Amino acid sequence: MPAAPKRALEAMQGALWENYGYLAGFGGVTGGLKRILLPRPRIASADELADYLIATAARVAQSSVRSYFRARAGFRAPPSLGDAEFRARLESTRWEAYAVCLADILLIAERELRVAQGRPRRGLLDWLRTVHRNGLDSYPLPVERADRAARHRAFVDRLAAAADMPPDSTDAIARHAGQAIFDNMPEYERSDDTRRRRDAAVMINSVRFRMLAFARDMEEVVDCAGIVLPAAQTVDDI
Repeated sequence: MPAAPKRALEAMQGALWENYGYLAGFGGVTGGLKRILLPRPRIASADELADYLIATAARVAQSSVRSYFRARAGFRAPPSLGDAEFRARLESTRWEAYAVCLADILLIAERELRVAQGRPRRGLLDWLRTVHRNGLDSYPLPVERADRAARHRAFVDRLAAAADMPPDSTDAIARHAGQAIFDNMPEYERSDDTRRRRDAAVMINSVRFRMLAFARDMEEVVDCAGIVLPAAQTVDDI
């Protein structure tokens, strides 16, 4: 597995619920300071960009789920964390969130690369399909392979539709991701419609914040105009 996805996978597989201080974000200060203070290497190859996109999807998914539960529970652990069924569904939710974020991060990348390169996009679309397939295979999603194939085909359809339309905004893509993640979140207490709407807004805004930051990062650290992508090719579904 490439280094960047491997690091992201290790982060996602950390003891999320065994250490509620990590859930509450107390371990995130050092990483944030490093991102601010240290020079960031320029991404100039297709392989580096693929690693970056997959790792970013993992980071957005993990941190968004963590932030949601921090906002939902305050400074106490959700009471259902001791419930095995709830914990199992929560683990599934984290991986579902990754699958959602992977697809939408790649749609944002398609827009940025399309605008920057301004040339026929067959090679770009084939490359993004390959990155999506590899991204699904890079992480042990708790779904059957047939379900992965269905997810990949759904992404291919969304990608083809997006390529035929004017570029969508990061905000619109992020709202789609946030709502999709929230719809799959387990509820650890009964909520009325008003509470659910507020909770959905928490998740959507969390994802929006991170995806807007990603779009800004692409402009700063990715040489979108100069990256040479593989030639157009036939990419089999997984």
